[in-house]
Amino acid sequence: MAFSPISKVENISPVTTVSNWVDKYKEAFVEHQHDLAQMTLILPDDSLIVAGPPRLSMADSDTSFHVIGFVQDLQYNDSKNTQYLKALGSRRHIPASTNVPVQGSCNRMLFLGRNFLNAVYANATFNENITNRNSKFDANLDMSGAWWANLDEDVFRIPFGLGVIYNSPASLAGKGNAVKQAMAEYLECCTFTTRSVTMQAGQAMIMESVQFVADRVVPWTHGGNLMVDSALERPVMTVME
Repeated sequence: MAFSPISKVENISPVTTVSNWVDKYKEAFVEHQHDLAQMTLILPDDSLIVAGPPRLSMADSDTSFHVIGFVQDLQYNDSKNTQYLKALGSRRHIPASTNVPVQGSCNRMLFLGRNFLNAVYANATFNENITNRNSKFDANLDMSGAWWANLDEDVFRIPFGLGVIYNSPASLAGKGNAVKQAMAEYLECCTFTTRSVTMQAGQAMIMESVQFVADRVVPWTHGGNLMVDSALERPVMTVME
């Protein structure tokens, strides 16, 4: 008799309340069903980094974004400044907060093609007043092997956007319209702050490292096909069946 290893998983519902945890903590998973964790975990191999317009609202289709490859790591920190205050006559604290720019960094291998400074503007068009301010700076976006440098150039005063599309093996297992995404985020109005190149004798590759700041991180429903599991019990199983 055949069986389905995808649908015939642990039949004990995940624990979603404190009272259920007390009764089932030795048997049930917490919050999500994890028998298929190797398929449902968000993995770097299944996620994608793209560059696009400064604001997400400016993108009208997938052609607005340029896929960036050879990235070894990407980090960004979304934080805020919070200060606790007090008033005379009270022992209670009053929290006050303000937002701060997003801080990010990226390391990418150098190869015969666009370097990172060029890749983020791959689908951008500029007025000649910007690109030709310095005759020594070639901003010909049609050059597939363009290599840009010198952060002091005016073109790098123009912000860009970075998108991160998160996925798992299960969310990408479908075909056509069945392909979904776990979630995506878009970093708006990014600006480079530093660029460095690391080269060492005996090293297998040369790394280009950049640091940048961004105005904010916004959620992005890329393609509109989100992998949503409102019950928190059987995440992304239907894509596999």
